[in-house]
Amino acid sequence: MSEQRRFYEFAGFRIDEGRRLLLRNGEAIALTSKTFDTLLALVRQPGKVLSKQQLMKDLWPATHVEEGNLAVNVSVLRKALGESRSDHRFILTVPGVGYRFVAAVEEVLEEGGSRVNGAAPAEPPPPPTKLPPPASAALRPSAHFFWVALLLLASAAFAGYRLAGHPAGDPPAPGPEAPVRSLAVLPFQPLVANRRDEYLGLGMADALITKLSGVRQLIVRPTSAVLRYAGRPADPLAAGREQKVDAVLEGTIEREDESVRMRIRLLRVRDGSSLWSYQCDEAVCSNIFLLQDLVSEKIAEALLVEVTGAERTTLRKHYTENAAAYEAYVRGRYFWNERTSSGLRKAIEWFERAVAEDPNYALAYAGLADSYSLGVWYIPIPASEAVPKMTAAARRALELDDRLAEAHIAMANVHSFAWEWAEGIAEHRRAIQLNPGYATARHWFSLALALEGRIEEAIVEARKARELDPLSPSISADLGWVYYLGRRYDDAIRQYRSTLEANPDFSLAHFDLALAYSARGMHRQAVEEMSRASDRGSDYLAGLGFVCGSAGQRERAMRALKELETLSARKYVPPYHFAWVYVGLGERDRAIASLQRVYREHTQHVVDFKMSPMLDSLRGDSRFEDLVRRVGL
Repeated sequence: MSEQRRFYEFAGFRIDEGRRLLLRNGEAIALTSKTFDTLLALVRQPGKVLSKQQLMKDLWPATHVEEGNLAVNVSVLRKALGESRSDHRFILTVPGVGYRFVAAVEEVLEEGGSRVNGAAPAEPPPPPTKLPPPASAALRPSAHFFWVALLLLASAAFAGYRLAGHPAGDPPAPGPEAPVRSLAVLPFQPLVANRRDEYLGLGMADALITKLSGVRQLIVRPTSAVLRYAGRPADPLAAGREQKVDAVLEGTIEREDESVRMRIRLLRVRDGSSLWSYQCDEAVCSNIFLLQDLVSEKIAEALLVEVTGAERTTLRKHYTENAAAYEAYVRGRYFWNERTSSGLRKAIEWFERAVAEDPNYALAYAGLADSYSLGVWYIPIPASEAVPKMTAAARRALELDDRLAEAHIAMANVHSFAWEWAEGIAEHRRAIQLNPGYATARHWFSLALALEGRIEEAIVEARKARELDPLSPSISADLGWVYYLGRRYDDAIRQYRSTLEANPDFSLAHFDLALAYSARGMHRQAVEEMSRASDRGSDYLAGLGFVCGSAGQRERAMRALKELETLSARKYVPPYHFAWVYVGLGERDRAIASLQRVYREHTQHVVDFKMSPMLDSLRGDSRFEDLVRRVGL
């Protein structure tokens, strides 16, 4: 006996319940999964008022969501059905209560292509009601034209969605090729070179990366890996080969006044074949966040990835509904990835702006905590100032979302600054459990293991981080640092040289290579290499003093020490940096006195006490060994 299929028909539209499609005159209209569920709930009970509470309970069972999510879904549906603000032929708002589907609906069962029966039409609609502006209008920041463009982009996708080269509908399934398991999402590029919003394309890429990283079958390159392509044209296939991925997503945007055109292609890197594409043209804005839901879900479908229920929730998750907060967060991550003093200061400013715009934005709090954590090393900020702010931000991120890997990494850093080493390791493991493909989690976990002396475990994690983000200079250099801490100096030197071949201006790699040369007894090379890291502030002066003192160049080491003292009169210089120079000069008592001050200030620099080769000349001194014991290492 043939299987029966159920359809709902109204005013030229047909809902295919089994295939989860909305069709108009035979052509599919793209809807996200939740938006389709909203439509289905309404048409199943035409003419009946469905309360907002009941709809939210049915659509988001066992999940607390704001009423605005439902309003956004209804707003998107109205646009997909062709309604205007003054013409609600299908969905009527009952103020203070809920929604009512007012068009006549026919329920159809088909068996073997033949119609079996139909359902009675809906009750006639009541007189028109004056409606408030749609909820999505509140998402548009009035002060920044950039986000008007982003919101324009959203409805362009929903209203004008169609597959490239054939009528609108689901994307064609890939042919019998090897499965795609790794993906790079490139920042979207402008169609016209002199028309660009600096963060428009990067913001879209970052959002899609965050969502798709939650799918365990996919390895998605992090935002830090694709920053190099922001703001400049890139051959997507060449970028895909450089990123060592199976597929690459690239897009273009053109905006003029209130017209937006957007095109996206998902390409197989091996042969350049198109796995999925769509374009949208000249529509009115709706909601950028629902656009991201749509694109991320369609990418997973096109790659034939089996998405679990929890992963589908991640694909649809909105970390904020506030467009201004989202813009600030994207800018914050952009500057955070620079790993410079000025970049981290800007990152802190933008993350603070993000949480001011949306006090419930967990990702932004995690970013703020990360910035203060690195700020102790790079800016530098005194630990007494940075740690309380970092701790508050990390705790708030976890309170808001304890399943956010970034929040657990932030808390791991809090434990590290508190010298709670076991608790920090546990938070690193939790972050990796939640998101095994999060390269930063693997990267920082490797450093935490190495500083405790667990070198072989650290090497494994560092290599996993490099597999997830093969072009990251920080991850590459820090694999060298793990070798250095393990006294594998030749391996460290090779790794640093490899890092510098790809990133010749990466100052941190020059700095660390100089330390490896010094430990290897290659003092001339150490001094030359440290001179190439000259833009790194007080740590550079300290490093220069250390390698010059170790090389017997006492006069040059003393000049570096004097410059460090002069600098400390103008800004904060960690006492740890003075200790480096004293160690290089062989002044043991002054070196230990500086390290005792490090202990009293309770700074993060104590992490080096157990394993750093720079401090080897102090080992065996009871005063130094007491410090190592007291910090729990």
